[in-house]
Amino acid sequence: MKIQKNKSNYLIVEQKEYEGNPYVDVRECYDNEEGERQFTKKGITFNPKIAEQVAEAILQAVKQ
Repeated sequence: MKIQKNKSNYLIVEQKEYEGNPYVDVRECYDNEEGERQFTKKGITFNPKIAEQVAEAILQAVKQ
């Protein structure tokens, strides 16, 4: 899933796998001059088992 953050940067939310273990990865990206996706160092990775808790925590933080 791609979420536009501002004019040039966006977030990519993906489920991936590393050494046989699934994880959810949320990364900030931008497109370089050639139009290729470039990942920044900003982001978070977590186990998909806690994805709903993370989503709920984000929604609660927004409501405060």
